Amino acid sequence: MFSAVFKEGVIQLRARNPQHLEALIRAHGQDWWVITETDDTDYPWRIYLSQKDWEQLATALAAEIDWSNFKLECSRSRVDWQYLDAIHDIWWRMLEYQKKLFGRGMYVAEPRQAQLPLEPSWVDMPWVRKKKRNRRRKA
Repeated sequence: MFSAVFKEGVIQLRARNPQHLEALIRAHGQDWWVITETDDTDYPWRIYLSQKDWEQLATALAAEIDWSNFKLECSRSRVDWQYLDAIHDIWWRMLEYQKKLFGRGMYVAEPRQAQLPLEPSWVDMPWVRKKKRNRRRKA
């Protein structure tokens, strides 16, 4: 997992784990891609790219998406358990954020207009339907 930002005139691919950038290089890298390590930033490892190179990489990454559940795909790809734990924690925190904003959990009976000014494509999602979930209560 990495973050992409435009900073100091270039695209910076930033990561908290250098193995994520190493995997990116193995899959899509050019000979000149170099991982730079810094001690004074929140993302210690970086790759610097031109806007054109980033556009090509983003297009290639988008074309590779063939999963319907990112967390499940990560567990299948044998990433380390700390990473899986972190992405599940992020998922949970964002669900809590959603509940605070809209007063509901993961599923709704029928699509409805959101309270915030969102794009219509995100509001009228026909695939969002109430699903029955088997939950076991702890005794």
